[in-house]
This record gives sequence, structure tokens and C-alpha cells, in this order.
Amino acid sequence: MKQNSKAYLESANADVGWLESPVEEFAKPYLLKDTPKLDLPVTTPADRLAILKTAIKRNDDKAIMAAWDEVHMADLPEVRPLMLRVQRAFQPNDVENVDAVHYGSFIRVRWKTNRMVNRYLVSWSTGNYPTDVLPGYSKMISRHDYERFGCRIENSLRQNYFIRVYAITDFGRQELVSPGESLGCRTVVLYRRKTTIRYSIRFRGLFRKTHAILTLIPDKPVDCLPEVLLIARDGELLPAHVRNGEVVCRMAGERLKEHAAYGIQFRLTELPSPTRFRLFLANPEDAGDYELLPTAAGKLRI
Repeated sequence: MKQNSKAYLESANADVGWLESPVEEFAKPYLLKDTPKLDLPVTTPADRLAILKTAIKRNDDKAIMAAWDEVHMADLPEVRPLMLRVQRAFQPNDVENVDAVHYGSFIRVRWKTNRMVNRYLVSWSTGNYPTDVLPGYSKMISRHDYERFGCRIENSLRQNYFIRVYAITDFGRQELVSPGESLGCRTVVLYRRKTTIRYSIRFRGLFRKTHAILTLIPDKPVDCLPEVLLIARDGELLPAHVRNGEVVCRMAGERLKEHAAYGIQFRLTELPSPTRFRLFLANPEDAGDYELLPTAAGKLRI
């Protein structure tokens, strides 16, 4: 029986009816209920071409993509008039929900991924939305790398950035790119000048330093101070990070006035001499908005 026989395909996909049971003592026919239709593999180009034409007639992109067989169908004369419609089915849609945050030294870009898209092109400009992909102002990233590491624009300037993200898929030897016209595939990330907070420490105690006052002076008003940690480290070297010493004081949530001093007193534990102090932001992501600078680094020691 021929594989592409219409009668065969229709009968093969019909629900199974009465069948004979295995030979046993009380053998009798029985009915298989809820038997799924048989999905026989379509092996000939004629079969796939017929399915492809039906999918195109129904304007069903998913069915077109499922029926398409690059190896066996691309060179068929009957397929050439259908190629533009097939290519349109594989054309990726615009990316959705593009969002970006400026952290000063880099910009983090996020968007909603699509499992049908394996690569994305991120393009940016500091003047307006980019219309051309220029070297040094674009970045290709795979969906795998994006989901593992995220997307960052490194060494960003202290300016506003206009960002557009394109989805990219392959169709034979061609690279299909999304239009990049929807509002969801682009965003503007505004650069925010960092708030500089200068800090100093005064130590108290006649023979042994038992108390200290940490003073903060911001160059802009701060409605809610992010959590900051004062770290003490034994020796002459300044702490390099928050895990490089002992937390001796923490502050968070204070309201600071522009160029006004705000001080907090705290007790010193029995620290050896010399000990160096340094103020850190508890959350590294706050580094995009705040910068902590000592007024006199030489005085941050006992």
C-alpha cells in the first residue's frame, strides 16, 4: 500500500474499533476506548508539500514551521512560490518588556525571552534610538548566556542610553531579524548622577578608644539612606570589601539633608592597634546611585 495514499492516511488516523483479543480461555472481541490517533511519519516530499499548502491556506504559522523540511523541500519547484510565506512564518516577532538600569560603570538590560529564539542583538545609542547596528554600539548574546549571566553594556558613559533589542532566528542560510518597531523592544535608561556621601570618624576615650562617632555629609538630599556598613580590619591595610573585616556599625533608612552633617555614635569593641576602618554599601547594586568617600583617609584608624 502506498504511503501517500489518501485512503490509507485517512484510515490510519481513524479511531481504532473492534479488535481481537489474544487467544485465551474466554477469548472475545473487546473495544479499545480513548485510543489516540496514529501519527504516522510523513516521509515523502509530496506528503509534506500537501501539509504545507494546507497550513498556508489556513494561515497557521506554527503548522507551517512544523511542516517545513529544509533538506527535502527547499529545492522543489513547487515550493518556490511559497518561500516568502514560509519565511514569514519563521520571522521572529519583536522582543517584549525591554528594561534597563544604569549603574554608572555598566548598564543592565533585561527582556522577556522566547524559547523559539536562540540569539538576540542589543543595539544602543546615547542620542536617539539606533536605526543602524554600529560596531562598538551593539552586542550579540545567545539566549543561553542571557539566562545564565544576564546582559550588560560595559564601560557605559555617564549619559542617557537609547536601547533596542532584536530577536534573531535562522532560516536555511539566512538570518532573520525581528522588525524592532514595537514599543516593547526598546527603552530609554536615564543616567542618574551619583549622590556622594562623605564620611569621617572621631574616636573617644582617654587611654583607650571606647566610642566613636561616624558622620555622614551628602552632596544631595537623601530621602532614605541605603544600608551602609562600617568595617574594621586589623593592620595598616584598608578593608577591601565587606567580608574583609568586622562590622562595627550599620546605618539604614535615615533622612539626610543636603550638605548637612549627620552623626551616629557607636561603641568600639576591644580592637587592636592599628585598626583601619572603611564604609561600604551593603547592597552592591546601590553603587550605581551612591558613592562613599572619606574626608580624611588618614584618620580612619586607631
